[in-house]
This record gives sequence, structure tokens and C-alpha cells, in this order.
Amino acid sequence: MEFRLNKTPVRTCRNFKINDVVIDDIKFTENIEKFENIHILGLNENVEASYEVNQEKLKYGIGEEVEKEIFEYANHKIKLNIKKTAFIEIYNDFDKKNSKLIDLIDIECKKRSES
Repeated sequence: MEFRLNKTPVRTCRNFKINDVVIDDIKFTENIEKFENIHILGLNENVEASYEVNQEKLKYGIGEEVEKEIFEYANHKIKLNIKKTAFIEIYNDFDKKNSKLIDLIDIECKKRSES
């Protein structure tokens, strides 16, 4: 399967070679265990954390095919809803049981919020 990344209408400098990148033969593993060693620091009343992520709202500019694959195969998904100013740190601790991570982090900030 071929993926084309960064199909953006506004191009970056050619020297970086990051526009319309073609990647061939990517295969996501289907048998990946849930990643359990994620720690989020800074959660408080200004931040809601949820494990309900809506695929339709996700648009990252990396191509529809890749976005769909990541949503399907991600072994850790989280949505952070920032209501006011918040400082959040996300740590991934890898060990023998948690050695593979395909994460999907959706951060939504309300008006006049900072993160």
C-alpha cells in the first residue's frame, strides 16, 4: 500500500523535502497489545481527559489513508479537552510488556485557553 504524506495546499521550503512524501509498503500490525504505561501530568478542573476519540474530527494533513490506519490500529487513544490555561505533560514508559506504541492524542482547546 502506498501513502502520500503532507498533501498541503501551502508548501514548505523544498530543501526540507517534506511535501508530498510517498511511503511504500507500510504495514500496521494487527495484533498489538494495548499500551498501558502512559502518564499524564497536569490534569485538573481545566482539563477533561477522555478515551472517546471521534475519527471524523481528526484531520492532521498526513493523508486520509494514514489517518484512517492510525485510528484503526492505535493501541492508545486519548482526547484532552482544554477549557482554560493548562500545562500538560505526557510520558510514555516503555518496558517488555509495553514496547510498541501507536498513539492517537486529540487535543481540543476552547477559545481563550492556552496549553
